[in-house]
Amino acid sequence: MQSAAATSLAFAVPKLTRAQTKVDVIVIGAGLSGLHTALLLEEEGVNVQVIEARMRAGGRLETLYDVPGTPETGGNSFGHGYARLIDAAKRYGVDYEPNRQSYLRGMEIVIDDKIVPIDEWPNHPKNPLPKEHREDAPWEYYMRFMKDHVPLAQSGDWLDPEFAYLDIAFDDWMLGEGASSEVIDMCCNHKWEYNNSTHDASALIVMMEYLWGRSVFLKDGARSSFVIKGGNQRLPEKMAGLLNN
Repeated sequence: MQSAAATSLAFAVPKLTRAQTKVDVIVIGAGLSGLHTALLLEEEGVNVQVIEARMRAGGRLETLYDVPGTPETGGNSFGHGYARLIDAAKRYGVDYEPNRQSYLRGMEIVIDDKIVPIDEWPNHPKNPLPKEHREDAPWEYYMRFMKDHVPLAQSGDWLDPEFAYLDIAFDDWMLGEGASSEVIDMCCNHKWEYNNSTHDASALIVMMEYLWGRSVFLKDGARSSFVIKGGNQRLPEKMAGLLNN
């Protein structure tokens, strides 16, 4: 982490080694929310101290500067709908640029511990997709299925009592919409982000997340995203460096 940022935070070291400083507010955590809160408070004349357990600022943003290509181990991009993050980048003088890496870059189809070349996938014996969609990669078919079957118009609709009937297991909903168990396993359970499996996740919550993602990443029908120049961790580092304490 940049030295300027390091001097602005109190990291979690034994209590007796830290100077006793009187502050008005202590913010725990040097992620984006904590740093932004601290900076806003300082603008109002409040004496703030940010305490961070790790020896870096950023929270869920972490750029591996010492690895070729400076990969991100946390949030890797943000969409046009991330208004607060974009505002913070502009407010604190951090440049961002279009993300030129594909969202699906590097994804592979792996069956029985073997990579299936994408050109062999349409005729692969374990391809469970419907005949008219066998050329789709599993993740492409999942997005197509959601687009064609989700009845909500926007993410906020999940709060409407009209859709309470969708608070069921996601795999049960997909089965009811015509997907087979094999399709669900191939398209969802191999890379599932909600609980342990599609049976443990509410269809309503998955739909809300799906529509939210579309709203913040899709613009004029096309997916677009951005990254911080030099690595996403540059933003929290700059914010930490602007703190007075």
